[in-house]
Amino acid sequence: APYLSQYVKGAKLGAIMARAAKAAATGKVDDPGMRAALQRANDDGITQPHEIHQLMAAAQGSAFGRSGRGRAFAKAWGGFFALSEAFNRRLTFMAAYDAAREAGLPNAYGFAVNAVTETQGLYNKANRPNWARGPIGATIFTFKQFSISYLEFLARLPKKQMLIALAVLLVAAGLEGLPFAEDIEDIIDTVG
Repeated sequence: APYLSQYVKGAKLGAIMARAAKAAATGKVDDPGMRAALQRANDDGITQPHEIHQLMAAAQGSAFGRSGRGRAFAKAWGGFFALSEAFNRRLTFMAAYDAAREAGLPNAYGFAVNAVTETQGLYNKANRPNWARGPIGATIFTFKQFSISYLEFLARLPKKQMLIALAVLLVAAGLEGLPFAEDIEDIIDTVG
């Protein structure tokens, strides 16, 4: 909502977000244009990137990819993460697609894809520093990539939307939910 508030204001944005949340939760998309765009986003890995990672593991012949039990374990272990990530990405995509149409933007699909990338992050190997592309670095960086992506997202927002985004984060997660808050506490504990 803070990102989209640059383009659509007030009650209109609230209605767009409510429709998108309902559609993301139920999977029921009545608008044929939205349904086609959402299917394209699914196929392109925009709204369900975890599926791309599972396919890559199978294609690369990794231990998890070769083993039926390994694939089942990986899918079960990542299932809750995948569900919440896919929900957030679908909701963002649908809200942004509607917001683009409401604002009269020429390429609603491109706007929605960009909104998902800007607000939900891009979690691929190319979006990590070189040291975080190997197995050890990737594992360590996995737990910091969201914080870094969120700070980058905040930095790209206009000041008003940045303050809204921080307020939403504070309301939802409290002070300890802020990026790097736990790291700062760890440093204080270590020094103490």
